[in-house]
Amino acid sequence: MKMLSGTVLLLTVLLFLGLAAALPADDYPAPALKAFISKQGNSGWRPKLPEEATLLGLDAAAVLDAIRGKGVYVETEYIRLVSTVPSLKASTKTYPRVRQSLDTLVATYPKFKSRYPVLSRVQFAHLIAFHLERVMAESWRLFGTTCKTYVDYKNSHKLGPIMRQRGKFEVFLFSSSSEYNRFADQFTGRQSMLGQRYRSPSSDALSFLVSPPSGGARALNKWVNLTVNNFAHNILMSEIRNSYRVPMWLDIGFAHWMEQREGFETNTYTFGEAGKKVRFANGDWRPPLRSLVAAGKVIPFDDFFQEQSLGNYSGTMRGLTYGVVDFMIRKNRDGFREFVRLLRDKDSLDLRAAFSQAFRAPPSIFYERWMHWARTKYTAIGLKSLSRDPVMEKD
Repeated sequence: MKMLSGTVLLLTVLLFLGLAAALPADDYPAPALKAFISKQGNSGWRPKLPEEATLLGLDAAAVLDAIRGKGVYVETEYIRLVSTVPSLKASTKTYPRVRQSLDTLVATYPKFKSRYPVLSRVQFAHLIAFHLERVMAESWRLFGTTCKTYVDYKNSHKLGPIMRQRGKFEVFLFSSSSEYNRFADQFTGRQSMLGQRYRSPSSDALSFLVSPPSGGARALNKWVNLTVNNFAHNILMSEIRNSYRVPMWLDIGFAHWMEQREGFETNTYTFGEAGKKVRFANGDWRPPLRSLVAAGKVIPFDDFFQEQSLGNYSGTMRGLTYGVVDFMIRKNRDGFREFVRLLRDKDSLDLRAAFSQAFRAPPSIFYERWMHWARTKYTAIGLKSLSRDPVMEKD
């Protein structure tokens, strides 16, 4: 699919019903509505894949030949998505944000009405790609990044044009663990029962590969949890430029924060190459965090502030990273943006000094402030004051 020009992109923003009221059209891009969609059939992929399409740094058609059975290829302006997930039903408890994406797609593509709430495999793939682009656009707003930032970046930066990488984000969703393992082993050379994050050396594309969530291949909400969590890792990495510049606690906390934002029903874990499952709590993590604070069982921030090994993060530590990021975004947005900027732009980085500069306090003092805030805000009454989505609030 050809890249949209700046004028066409602006028109696309204005046409996008779900975000137009919340995001200023001249600053924040909306998902591209005219995605390229191709289905795998007995005679190959129809319509034929774009000639320039690549996956994992290789010719897309050659990579897709490795998928056995029925697959779907969706390409938007910023994402290339491959899915073998079968048709599924959107339940009455589908997340409100996902429902908003579905409603927008129904309004834009009448064919979505045909069997709704049953989603065909093509509709599912289109929904996930569309919803992830919403998450990406909203993340840009959170970072204080605008559409113009990336237009300028595309035109001038030697590494552009997709955020701070050359290739589009890539997403691979598989209907079974065996299908995922076979594909991951062939194209990444690594096996993990939970998933892979991968950066292609030749195309400089950030990707992730996952097998079905714990609810199975037909669980829409859990697919959203899983894909948003993993995509958030790559969005943050792209914003900061390189994974080694992203503190592990920020990487974990931001991904869980974006995932919890979808519906507060998640118990998704962040995975490591070893494939060890580590969980914090089911559902909304904030009340359990308050209980930890009230009981005096909170781990000192210094115990994981510079810890870069994912395997060393317990469930409790993961919950705490979420709480710290929640505090940053809700009460210290300017500091959050400044911290991300320092991580990106400083060639020689002292993490502690960068944190203190961004938040006007050393990490230990900031952590004390979060605990005081959590005691009040993570109560039943306090949570009502946090009901508004901070991403959509005006600066």
